[in-house]
Amino acid sequence: MFFFAICVLNAQKVDSLFNTRSFLKKNIRLGYDADNNPIVILKNKYLELLKPNFREQIKNKFTAEKYSIDLSSSYSVNIDSNLYVISRDGSTVYAYDKKSGLKKLNNPTNTKSYFKSSIFSYGGSIFRLGGYGYFHHKSQLFKFDFVNRKWIFINQILEDNYGFINPHTVIVDNKVHIISRHKVNNFNNKRLKSKYIYTVNLDDYNIDRYKFDYLEYAPFIFNNPFSLNNYFKVKNGIGFINHQNNRKALIFDFKEKTSSLVELGSPIASFSEIIHHNNKLFHLCETHTSSSATIAGQEKARVCVSEIERVHREESFGGINYTNRVGLLSVAFSIFLIIYIQRKRSPFLLEKKYIKKGEKSIKLDIDEKFFVECLINDIRVENQTLISYFDKDGKSYDLNVKRKNAMISKLSLKFYSQFQKDLFIKAPSSVDKRQGVYVLKQKITLANKKS
Repeated sequence: MFFFAICVLNAQKVDSLFNTRSFLKKNIRLGYDADNNPIVILKNKYLELLKPNFREQIKNKFTAEKYSIDLSSSYSVNIDSNLYVISRDGSTVYAYDKKSGLKKLNNPTNTKSYFKSSIFSYGGSIFRLGGYGYFHHKSQLFKFDFVNRKWIFINQILEDNYGFINPHTVIVDNKVHIISRHKVNNFNNKRLKSKYIYTVNLDDYNIDRYKFDYLEYAPFIFNNPFSLNNYFKVKNGIGFINHQNNRKALIFDFKEKTSSLVELGSPIASFSEIIHHNNKLFHLCETHTSSSATIAGQEKARVCVSEIERVHREESFGGINYTNRVGLLSVAFSIFLIIYIQRKRSPFLLEKKYIKKGEKSIKLDIDEKFFVECLINDIRVENQTLISYFDKDGKSYDLNVKRKNAMISKLSLKFYSQFQKDLFIKAPSSVDKRQGVYVLKQKITLANKKS
């Protein structure tokens, strides 16, 4: 691959001080300058890692800090010669000057809604994809409007009420490829395994997708704190550090649709994004000392470097053991089809306080049993009907709504956990569009009506 060509080392060696000099963890982040060289981003200036005068750069006076921002968990993007920093919740955008540091560009009213989003730049604009906040995962794409200094909604990638979990993005030509191993249904908090990589054309915002076997690359693309930060961008691709063996990484080229396993000279376990330059990976390491380890907000970090020492043969996405997989999938599909048809013919059974099917069952409390019986008899139950049902002891309307919501959530989770199906869905009411109605999704009969 193009980025693994053997590089001629720069005649000027990097001052070894950057590998021993510690900074406050919250005040440091790695990024790129206008020439795509690695830099240390501080709140009031940045340091050029590859320059031989690194020691003198640190000695230069720093201007006073203007803003309280945790750089280690923030984002940074480049647009031409300009560097921008975005807050960890994806809301506030700062322009970054090499000598004076941060300058806030907006004062957002909607904050704390887009943690763990993916921030990237294209065509002179900053984009934000996905994110998590207020108990919801998102799949929306936003663009920052530099004129009005606010985020503008562009498009929604997934269907309503679904969001990506910890998405990563890669720009290839005019499309952004979205890598997210799981998506979540925000209605019942059900996590679903993704089978696709989604793409968005950044010129006309059309959405597409193609199949991708995340399971095959599970040690690299995984939803945990390690995989959230231990990645690095390359041209037309992205690399992930193996969370089980962090001396290995897997780099995906989304233009050529290939992957390459690489071996590293030293292990990487970073708390912030990794910077790839030539065949080196610059990352931040925590510096543990007796004085700083126990003081919150005073943790120290330093810049570390690992080198790509060996590159294994490229493989096409899903190109390994293709013939065997097709045979196994055909057998598996046939078995699944037989089992599916058999199960499809037999309905669920409500018997006393239990919903049963085959050897599986769940127990209902008195409120859940009432709701299920209403679904069986009427197929759909108005939201207001359930609220009225809970109004039996003179409590407030708000309390009755909370009782109803708790029962709905508990029953939905209990049924799905046992049967991997949704018992009902919520839809707009035909009587009052402001209200909802619960619609039965499964065939279910009463025991005394079983034929």
